Amino acid sequence: MVSLKDYEISEALGIVENCTESKVRNLVHFNVRNLQRMGDVSIVYESIFSEPIVGILKQDYNKFKVFWEHKTKKSKDIYVILVINDDNGIELVTIMTDNKDKRLRCT
Repeated sequence: MVSLKDYEISEALGIVENCTESKVRNLVHFNVRNLQRMGDVSIVYESIFSEPIVGILKQDYNKFKVFWEHKTKKSKDIYVILVINDDNGIELVTIMTDNKDKRLRCT
């Protein structure tokens, strides 16, 4: 689906926070990377639907990098790259984990 609206970060935040499972679509690349990096999609879904977002960056036209604290590895964050469609559905593009320290940099 071609998206006509270019969402701002504040709009994307609201869409992701209020998204339901029926509005989420996993792309093939996401499924492959999830198996390699996480092993269990339930951790990702629990983060998306139950945990507060701890960061969001706009990467491109309707593409965002969204951060959640990892539920089982306290020193890690989960990063999900996603695209928002005009119907406010989200497509999960890829997933990765990284040290929480990258987000919590000291000045």
